[in-house]
Amino acid sequence: MLDAVRRRIRAYVWVQGLAITIIALGLIFWLGLAGDWLFEPSPMIRRIGLIAAACIAFFICYRYLLRRIFVPISDTTAAILLERRFPALKDHVITAVDVASIPAHAAAYNPDLIAQTNEAAGAAITKVSPGDLFNRRPLVRSITAAVALVASLIIFAVLSRDVFGFWLQRNALSETPWPRRVH
Repeated sequence: MLDAVRRRIRAYVWVQGLAITIIALGLIFWLGLAGDWLFEPSPMIRRIGLIAAACIAFFICYRYLLRRIFVPISDTTAAILLERRFPALKDHVITAVDVASIPAHAAAYNPDLIAQTNEAAGAAITKVSPGDLFNRRPLVRSITAAVALVASLIIFAVLSRDVFGFWLQRNALSETPWPRRVH
């Protein structure tokens, strides 16, 4: 059960972190396109903007994915998480994990009590679903926003190939100004 909790935490962090990174990249794309079209900055300013955008994207990836994914989750931490979320476990799981992780602690307790606690923990934990630990709303919001931004980018690339291609040329630091139609 503790391994299942760890796996689910890691999966949640991976999916949410990737979704937030995709959201950041999508927003950078659209804001960059709007800024370039409105102000037509010089190639040097665009180069600085691309470097800044890359730094922002890396920071968001680090903050919401890399920094969180490598945090170790001990058995004690997973047990405490289960106990907080499911009060019906009545501290049996954390006690069983504590006694199992430090054998010197087990010597201080009555072996019958330890056996009863382990049995109670085993019985109680079978009624627990690790999937119920998580608030899925933030994850669903992140995924929905990421999918919407990727879809908008794909639709833009398909329906406005010329503009998309020209925007890519501008990102390659082309000197050509945006084509304008004026009367």
